[in-house]
Amino acid sequence: MVGSTNGDVGTGGKLPDWVLAPIPGAKKRTVRRHAAPYGVIEKVKLWPSKTGLLHGVRSVKLRGGFVELQTHCGHDIRMRNSRNSRVARHLRNKIYDEPCPRCRIPSWKLEKFESTSFV
Repeated sequence: MVGSTNGDVGTGGKLPDWVLAPIPGAKKRTVRRHAAPYGVIEKVKLWPSKTGLLHGVRSVKLRGGFVELQTHCGHDIRMRNSRNSRVARHLRNKIYDEPCPRCRIPSWKLEKFESTSFV
């Protein structure tokens, strides 16, 4: 019988239907559009620099009105946690030239970032 699991091992029984079912596509991630940069950077784990490089973020800390983050390539950055900042705008609009070669951001993370919608 197709789709049944009768517990008999080694009898050449067929696999259940759920095993052969196609895997659904990745769930699309949404982030609030006018959120403070701390929340967005903490969720996405990416930071666009002024030079156009997209850095991978190792750690993010909120200290008062400032965000302190450390990238995978060793940069320590301190910036204001402002919704109108350049970083917040560049994250929302996905503005960057290329990923940082020293951070070695995996391709799946870049694809996930590109598919993220800011609503």
